Amino acid sequence: MTCDSPLRLKRGTPLRSSALGFVPTYFHKEDRTIPQKYSPEFKAKALQLIEERIRAEQCSGWAACAAVGEALGGISPHTLRNWWKQSRVDRGETPGVSTDEFEEMRRLRRENLELRRANEILRKASAFFAAEHDRPTTR
Repeated sequence: MTCDSPLRLKRGTPLRSSALGFVPTYFHKEDRTIPQKYSPEFKAKALQLIEERIRAEQCSGWAACAAVGEALGGISPHTLRNWWKQSRVDRGETPGVSTDEFEEMRRLRRENLELRRANEILRKASAFFAAEHDRPTTR
């Protein structure tokens, strides 16, 4: 793409005015936020508030997450709902992969990858030395 060619966008991409004219909003760096890391204590407290809200008001999980998220300073209800759903899986209330199982699978995948790399290195080394052994020497 040359500098003077028009920028092609998918239909429906939101645009924003800037010094360069109208550009897609995903080009604006100030809109990108770095995900926050919340402490385990904060997550536990948020989950406790969600459970209390569901029991006290007999509301849906989504409504409880939205209310608790607003009360905790504007945390996204999507984030809280993901935490809540995962905590229910971890407690065995709903089917799914628990956090411990996920961490174990992650560790095993890394170990498997490391072993595959080591095997590939050993295979190449043995092929190299076998080829070197078969060559006639000139002494």
